Amino acid sequence: MADRRTFLKAASAAGSAALLPAAAAASARPAPETRPAFIVDARLPRAEALRLRATALGHRVLDPRGEMIALLLQHEAALIGPGRHLVGLTGYADFALAQDLLRASGHPIRHAVALGGRDGQRDIIRGSARDGAVIAALLARMPTEPGREAQATSFIWIA
Repeated sequence: MADRRTFLKAASAAGSAALLPAAAAASARPAPETRPAFIVDARLPRAEALRLRATALGHRVLDPRGEMIALLLQHEAALIGPGRHLVGLTGYADFALAQDLLRASGHPIRHAVALGGRDGQRDIIRGSARDGAVIAALLARMPTEPGREAQATSFIWIA
């Protein structure tokens, strides 16, 4: 079973498997138990683009639908623990709830970036350069929705 360091090395070396075209990524995909899972709130800007990319590459994508704690507890064995990796795109409330539950479970959010709002994009939690590079790579090819992004702040994060 791969640990977080192995995942991050592979992500930084390959530009993250989530960013490769589906055909090229098929042979480079990690085993299902080490593949990152995505928690994506479908109501947010950029959510559809991230969901489509993740599902095309065989990643599990879950929508919290305003019930982050229930989602994390219901899927705890598959989402939280050694060798498990999460990428989230959520609003503030779900981000804060996930941060608390994941920290208590020994699987803290390592890096997060706020997107949109009046201030634009800014780092919220300073993680490692590798985690930041993974998020930057995810955002690099993700279309923006200027009108919608100015209305609310969303958070993209890695745990």
